[in-house]
Amino acid sequence: MAAGYDGASWPNSTSTTSTLEDGSILVQGKRRKQRTVYLTDGGREYVEAWLNHRGDAEGPLFCPIRQNGDIPLSRMRGESIAYILRRRQEEAGT
Repeated sequence: MAAGYDGASWPNSTSTTSTLEDGSILVQGKRRKQRTVYLTDGGREYVEAWLNHRGDAEGPLFCPIRQNGDIPLSRMRGESIAYILRRRQEEAGT
């Protein structure tokens, strides 16, 4: 992941700063500085599909999936996310 990336979070339903309606997510960087990032239409579809599995409770957007299928609302390390993305990239042949 990019240097300084700390994680993307999903707000609770009362938040107005980030919603899929406007295609935005809240990203936390160095020193807990937060910024809004806007997704493409395709990106929004993937996040919506993920939230259908993960649930829409407030917390980290990227969560681990246990072998039994449980998804705890805990943060994944940036290295873990990068590993998954590299593996998927290799599978896609890009």
